[in-house]
Amino acid sequence: MTENNNKLINWRWIAVLTILPVLIGVLYIAGVEIYENYRYDNGYFSAEYAELYDTPGAVARSLEAALQSADTNLIAELNGMRANSRPLESNPNLILTILLEVKSDYYHYLYFDMDTFKRYPHYIKEVDNRWVHVPGDIYYFYDSGEWMTVYTPIAIIYWVLVYAVFLGLLFYRLTGRARARIIDQT
Repeated sequence: MTENNNKLINWRWIAVLTILPVLIGVLYIAGVEIYENYRYDNGYFSAEYAELYDTPGAVARSLEAALQSADTNLIAELNGMRANSRPLESNPNLILTILLEVKSDYYHYLYFDMDTFKRYPHYIKEVDNRWVHVPGDIYYFYDSGEWMTVYTPIAIIYWVLVYAVFLGLLFYRLTGRARARIIDQT
């Protein structure tokens, strides 16, 4: 038997596979942190815009008008971003209904389609002394902490599966050695 065959398990693989979800999480955080530096357009953060959108309610009411008419200029103004995410669909039947909750510095407003009875949440946050609409993109999920509700269970399931496979492999190899000793004794 060679030295490699004598080992029960290659512990380096366990270490690499254990660190993999942590590495993915760190890369996600680093990517969003870099994106955050270039996310907002300073032109939308002048005193005029700060006065116009001085409360979350002002943004929510303007967002209702923007959603009803699909006014791309107004949506860009409300987002305050350099490049807008996917365009929002026009829906004249959409109305602002309620401030759903305030969580992690985000005001969650609920908009309601009067025809289909569908509900659409939108998020508003204060950025540089002005309130902005934050699309539900990777930045929102990181900044609000929502990404942990997805990442944590997936990471735990991944680690359980990795260790179950390695424990099964360890058991298989140990019993293989025991079988080999029994065969050698006979």
